[in-house]
Amino acid sequence: MDFTIGPFSALGTPPTNGFADDPVNTATGNFLEPETDLSFSGAAASLAVTRMYNSLDTRVGVFGYGWSSVLDTRLELDDEGAAVTLDDGRQLSFPRDRGGWARGVGENRWLAAEPASGFPQVRATATEVLVVRDSTGGWTAFGLSGDWLGSGRGPGTCVTVVRGDDGRIARLEYELGCWADIEYAGARVSALAASDGRRVDYLYDHDGRLVGARDAVGTRRYCWNEHGLLDRVEAATGVVECENIYDEQGRVVEQLTPYGRRVRFAYLLGRVTSVSDEDGSNANTWIADRFGRVVGIVDADGHRQSMAYDGHGNLVSFTERDGAVTVHAHDARGRRIRTVTPEGADITTGYDEHDRVTTFVTAAGGVVEYGYADDVDRNPSVIVDPTGARTLLSWVGARLVESTDPVGVSVAFDYDDHGDLIGVRNAAGDTSRLIRDDTGRVREAVSPSGRTTVYTYDDAGLLAARQDPYGSTWRFVYGPGAKLTATVDPLGARTEYEYGPHGDLVATVDPLGRRVERSVDAFGNVDSMRLPDGAEWRFVHDALSRLREIVDPAGGSWLREYDVTGRLAATADPTGVRTEATRSRADGVQTIRYSFDSRSVATDEYGRPVRIQSGGGGESLVAYDAAGRPVEFVDAGGGLTRADRDPAGRVVALTTPEGRITRYEYDECGRPFAAVDAGGGRTTLEYDADSRLVARTLPGGDIHRIQYDAAGRVLRETIPDVGTARYGYDRVGRLTFSSDTRFGVRRFAYDGAGQLVAATNGVGGVTRFEYDLRGRLVRTTDPLGGVTTRTYTEQDKVATATEDGSVYLLPPRPQRPGGRGGEHGVRPHPLRL
Repeated sequence: MDFTIGPFSALGTPPTNGFADDPVNTATGNFLEPETDLSFSGAAASLAVTRMYNSLDTRVGVFGYGWSSVLDTRLELDDEGAAVTLDDGRQLSFPRDRGGWARGVGENRWLAAEPASGFPQVRATATEVLVVRDSTGGWTAFGLSGDWLGSGRGPGTCVTVVRGDDGRIARLEYELGCWADIEYAGARVSALAASDGRRVDYLYDHDGRLVGARDAVGTRRYCWNEHGLLDRVEAATGVVECENIYDEQGRVVEQLTPYGRRVRFAYLLGRVTSVSDEDGSNANTWIADRFGRVVGIVDADGHRQSMAYDGHGNLVSFTERDGAVTVHAHDARGRRIRTVTPEGADITTGYDEHDRVTTFVTAAGGVVEYGYADDVDRNPSVIVDPTGARTLLSWVGARLVESTDPVGVSVAFDYDDHGDLIGVRNAAGDTSRLIRDDTGRVREAVSPSGRTTVYTYDDAGLLAARQDPYGSTWRFVYGPGAKLTATVDPLGARTEYEYGPHGDLVATVDPLGRRVERSVDAFGNVDSMRLPDGAEWRFVHDALSRLREIVDPAGGSWLREYDVTGRLAATADPTGVRTEATRSRADGVQTIRYSFDSRSVATDEYGRPVRIQSGGGGESLVAYDAAGRPVEFVDAGGGLTRADRDPAGRVVALTTPEGRITRYEYDECGRPFAAVDAGGGRTTLEYDADSRLVARTLPGGDIHRIQYDAAGRVLRETIPDVGTARYGYDRVGRLTFSSDTRFGVRRFAYDGAGQLVAATNGVGGVTRFEYDLRGRLVRTTDPLGGVTTRTYTEQDKVATATEDGSVYLLPPRPQRPGGRGGEHGVRPHPLRL
C-alpha cells in the first residue's frame, strides 16, 4: 500500500488509526497483542509493566521477537534527528532543527535538552537530560545516551528507572515506594516481582520466542507459525482468544474469533480494507489516508462516517453517518481550543503556558475557570462556575486531601505512605476508614460508627470472602483464569456459573438447582436464553450487533429499528402496535409517536430538555441557571414552579404555582437538615455518624425515631401516633420478623433461592407459597386451608387463577389508546396472612 510513514511509526496504537477485531490495524494489517503483566491502583496507577506484540515489527526486544514493552523505551540519536520508541513499539521521529530538534512528525510532542535539576526523582548522570514533552503535561526523560530515566505527568505520578551494573533496567519505581523488579535470563526477561508480592514468570521456546506468561491466576500462552509470526493466543482459562493467518507481507488476512467467526481482511487499492465474514457478508470498510490515519468507515448497512485531521494528527472534523458534522480547532501546540457540535454548541477552551485548562467558555457567555496553586500542579486548586461560585481543592502531589464547596462544606481525605486512600472525613469529623494489607488491598472497611466489613483474599489475590458488620459471610469460588464459578451466601445457598469454550457465561444454576442457559452468536451477542422449564427466548442481532428482534417463548416477535447513527427509531410488539422515535438534530427536537398519541422533547444545544409537548397540545418548559441547573418549571397549565439554589446547587426554596414556598436548610456536612413549609411548619432531621437518618422531628414536636442493626438495616422505628415497630433479618439480610401495633408479630420464611415460602400473621396463621421452575407463584395456601392456584402464559402473565374450585380466566390483553395494554377479567382477591 502507498503509505508515507516511517518503518515503525504505524506500530502499536496510534490514536488516529483504525482497529478491528482482536485487534488488527485496518490500514497496515498489523496484528497487536497488548498485555499488562503488572499494574498498580490508586496513586501508583502510573506504574505498570506493559508489553505489546506487533506482527509487522522485525525488532527483537527484551521479551523476544516482535515484542515491545515499557522496558524497551529508548531514545536513538543520529545526525538527521532522533527517534523515540514507545512501550507499544511505535516510533516517534524528531528531525534535526538547528541545534535541537523539530516537533515530532505528526505528533504533539517535542524533544529538548533540559537541566537535570528539574527532574530530581530520576537518576541522571549528567547535568542535562533529554526530555520528550506532550501538550497535556506528560514528560519522558532520557540520558544523553538515550537510556530511559523516568516518566511522569505532574506531582505524584513519577516512575523512575533503576538500572543494574549491566545497564539493563532492574527496577521500575513509583515515587511513593511501590516498585516492580525485573529479572533476566540471558537477553530475555525471565520474571517480574512486585513490591506487593505478585510475580510473573515468562516462558520461551528454543528459538527465544515468548510462549507463555505465568502468574498466580494461570498461564497465558502464545503459539508461533513457521514464519515466526504469532498466530494463536490462549488465555489462562484455556480459551483461544484468536487465531491468525497472515499473507506473505505479514498482514493478517484471516482471524478466527473465540465465537467461531472467521473474519476476512481484504486489502484493496486506494488504502481501503474490507473486514467481513468469509463470504463477504457483514462487511465493514475502513479507509485510510497516506499516513495510515482512518478517514472513513463504512458500516455493514452502507453508511459512512468520516474524519479529517490537521498536519499533526489532531482531529479537526467528524462527520457522522447522518451527515452531522462536529468541528474542532487546535492551537499551535495541538490543544483543542474550540468545538462546534451539530446541535449548535460552541465551546472554547483556554490554557496556560503549562498546558493546563484555565477556562471553558460557551457561546452564550457561560465561563468555568480553573486556578492552580503553583506552576507544577496538574490539578486545579479552585474552580469557579458560571455563577461565580468557587470550589476549593487542596492537593498533595496527585492526592486530593480536601474539597470545600462554595458554601463551605468540606470533605477531607487521608492516605497511607503509598498514596492509597485510607480515610474520608466529613465536616463533622466523622471518618470512614479503609484498612489495607501490605499489598494495598482493602482488608477492612470501617464506617464512622465502627461498623466493619471484612474482605478476605485467596493466594491469587482474588476476593474469596466478604463478611458484613453483622457477621454474615459471602464466599466466592473461582476456576481457571479467575473465572467466578460459584457464590455461597451466609446460609450456605450456592449459585454456580458455567462458561463456554469462548469464555462467556453459558449457564447459571441457582441454589434450588434451577438452570438458566444462554448461547451467543458469532459476534458474541446473547442469541438465546433457555429457562429451567425448557422455555426459550431468542434474540436476533444485525451485523452491527444491534438487537433487532426478541422472540418470546410463545413465538411472539418484538421488533426494533434504528436510524443511521444507531439510535433506536421504532419498536413493534407481536400484535403490530408500533412506537416510533424521530430526532431532528438541527432544532433539537425528539418525538415519540404512539398509536394514538405523541410526545416531543426539545433540547438545547447541550442536550438538556427545555420543552416537553404532548400530542394534545399540552406543553411544559424547563429553564436553567448559568451553571446548567434546572431552576424553573412551567407545567402544561402555565403554572410556574421555581427552585432557588445556594451557590453549591442545593435547593433552598421551592415556590409552587400558587405561590406557596417551602424552604430547606442544610447542616455543616451538606445534608438536608430542615424543611419549613408554606404554613411555617418546621420539620428537622437528625443523623448518626454514618449519615443515616435517626430522627425526624415533625412540626408539632413529635419525633419519629429510627434505629439500625450492625449491617445498617432498620431495626426499630418509633412513629408518632402509630407506635413502635421492630424488624428482624436472617443472615442474608431478608426480612424474617416484624412487629407493630397494627399487624402484631409477623414472621417470614424463605427457600434457598430467596423466595418467600411462608408468612405467619399476628395470630399465628400461616400462608404458604409455592413456585414453579421459573420462580412464578403457582400455589397459595391461606391459614384456613384455602388454596389459590395460578397458571401462566409463556410471557409470564397470569392465564388462570383457581380459588375454591372457581376458575378465573385472563383474556388476551386489550390495547388501550397509545398501545398500552391492561389486564382485565381476574377477580381481585386479597392475600390473607
